[in-house]
Amino acid sequence: MHELSIAENLIGVIKEVSTREKFTKVNAITLKIGEMAGVDKDALSFCFEIAAKGTSAEGAHLNFEIIPLKAQCRSCNAEFKVEDFVFRCIQCGSPDIELISGREIRISYIDVKDGET
Repeated sequence: MHELSIAENLIGVIKEVSTREKFTKVNAITLKIGEMAGVDKDALSFCFEIAAKGTSAEGAHLNFEIIPLKAQCRSCNAEFKVEDFVFRCIQCGSPDIELISGREIRISYIDVKDGET
C-alpha cells in the first residue's frame, strides 16, 4: 500500500513547512492527483488520518483535484485527453505519444491556522 508512504511524506512536508512558516494547525490539504497516479483516495485519506495523529495536521481534511490524463502526439503534435486508457492519437491514430499529465501527485494548497492567532 503506497498510500501510507504518500501520507507519511505529506506529514514530512507539513512538518517542514510548519517550522518555516510558523503555523500551528492544518485545517485542510488539497492534493492534485493524476488519473493514472494509481492512488486510492479513500486509502490515502485513511492512512493520512493515522499518520497525522499527534501532528499539526491531526484532524485535517484531504481534498482531491483530479488531473486528467493528457498526451501529445509525436507524429502530428496534437494534444488530447486520453479516454479509456487508449494510448493512440485521436487525430492521426499514431501510438507514438508522450504523456504530459495525469501521473503526478502534488500538494496544491495547505489551509492553516496562523501561529499568532
